[in-house]
Amino acid sequence: MKIAVPYMDGKVTPFGRSDYFKLYDIENGKIVSTAVIDNGGYEHTGLITHLKNNGVTITLVGNIGQHGADAFAAAGIELYTSNFDDADTVVSKYLDGALELKKEIRGCSFAG
Repeated sequence: MKIAVPYMDGKVTPFGRSDYFKLYDIENGKIVSTAVIDNGGYEHTGLITHLKNNGVTITLVGNIGQHGADAFAAAGIELYTSNFDDADTVVSKYLDGALELKKEIRGCSFAG
């Protein structure tokens, strides 16, 4: 599986206008590699296609609007929201089952 988080300076950032994403390749419940990619020049729903094209299956975000959440669902990428800080810690806690995951939509009101 591959997990993505919107990323800047080690922290999880808001999704819709994120300049970078940190990708985590996971095997047997462990992080085996990471990479930071740029947003490919996309914003909002274009980012979702960019992530899918990079093999992402799960995305962990701090906040996202309904339109973005619907686009993730349509792309077949699992989406979770929470209050995130350090990206590596968030992913490690997710893998350990210690991260409180929410499927609620809150934040951005972008509609296009």
